[in-house]
Amino acid sequence: MGERRKKLVQGVGILLVSFLCFQFVSCMPKERTPIRFWHAYTGAQAEIFTELVAEYNRTVGKERGVEVFAYYKAPKEELSANLKDLPMDKLPNMIQVSGEAAYVAYLNGRIVNAERYLSKDALSQYVSGFLESGRFTLGGGTYIFPLQSSLEVMYLNADLFETFRKEHPQFHVGDLRTWNGLYELAEAYYTWSEGRSFMAIEDLGSYLMTVSSQHTASIVQTGTKGVRIVLNYETLEEIWRFVYGGALRGYISVSEDSLNNQMEQEGLVCYLTSTENAKWAPETYLDIEGQQKEVHLLIRQYPSVTPAYAVVPHQVSGAVVINHDDVLNQESYRFLDWVCKQERTYPFCTEGKRLPVHQDLLQNTQIQMQLMDTHLRNTDAIAASVYMEACSQAAYLNTYSSTIFYGSESFIQEIGDSLQKAVREGVLAVTERMQEGHTREEAVSMVDTEDAFQQWIQNLETIQNRYSAGH
Repeated sequence: MGERRKKLVQGVGILLVSFLCFQFVSCMPKERTPIRFWHAYTGAQAEIFTELVAEYNRTVGKERGVEVFAYYKAPKEELSANLKDLPMDKLPNMIQVSGEAAYVAYLNGRIVNAERYLSKDALSQYVSGFLESGRFTLGGGTYIFPLQSSLEVMYLNADLFETFRKEHPQFHVGDLRTWNGLYELAEAYYTWSEGRSFMAIEDLGSYLMTVSSQHTASIVQTGTKGVRIVLNYETLEEIWRFVYGGALRGYISVSEDSLNNQMEQEGLVCYLTSTENAKWAPETYLDIEGQQKEVHLLIRQYPSVTPAYAVVPHQVSGAVVINHDDVLNQESYRFLDWVCKQERTYPFCTEGKRLPVHQDLLQNTQIQMQLMDTHLRNTDAIAASVYMEACSQAAYLNTYSSTIFYGSESFIQEIGDSLQKAVREGVLAVTERMQEGHTREEAVSMVDTEDAFQQWIQNLETIQNRYSAGH
């Protein structure tokens, strides 16, 4: 009996020790799976992003057993080189790179798309055009996941425009929505103001791509296997007549001075540029009497070919997910999706004068007003106005950016530069003819010729052939 009791006590003791060991082990903090993100954010943006990461790790990351380590590694150009050159086991899970670097990584199978790891419902909450920017083929996956974006918008001198309209009541704000309406406004303004340009376009490459995208044959056509570059002469002639013809007649400014200085010193009524440039917006303008006055800027949408289909060009900044394994890829996309939905993402975006990409944030005007009051309006009322209007445009209009391919950034730059060069040479030629004694009308008729257009077309064909060779 004593022996049985002894064994029983020993058994109970073993069970008790085992239970206590189990309890001790279960109470120990579990090791969390690390998820690494290399980015190029600096200053206040980096601080806010670090706070977002910390909040994720305290909440969702803790629940899922993962911990995100996000830190500044290098400028985006260097990160892009890292993505290309480093072996896979040396790369993080997420990295901020250029579009072209992402495209090369896509070709080499180094990155994975969002559709594999996020549901259709989750992706439907984003601006479709922003997601489209991260796709390299028609109907393909999103390989560059957007975190913030900028739009190109119209900055309008409301007071100067209304002064002009009082004497020209046939024109309305709605005329600013189309290129044809804008041209007619510019022509009438030039006459009324005795020789002032009405408008300027900062990025002619973006203008070319955006206008051509609204025609049947856009310059860059996206297919299921990639892109091809097409020159549609009817579309190009429409673009040429607007920019070249408008500049020669003085309606469109081709000054090398900054657009803001042109508005302050030359009486420009409107200019087209990025939301990122809101911080450089002018505070005064030159009125029709030659007096400096405080400017009242309004933000209007980028003009379109037809009013029924408004298209707003944009640029997205985002990250790619490196293809390590399904678990790490899944957690990486969960983190990126979480970031895009947080209210703290507003100040993160506004530090760079950029916009959030998730519809919940873009459409929540109450949060926008609250954050704008605390973050922007007290120090920069113009930037706050730009931001509010741009959020509305991103949420409710069609956003566009050209499909990325190898060399796409330099291609767009080159075709824009080719038009800029032709325009400036044409304006110089008109000035020389006028110095010879010809009227502006006579000088323009001598310079605005079919030969000039064909010469530009030849330059575009040379560019097209050089870039098409790789596709």
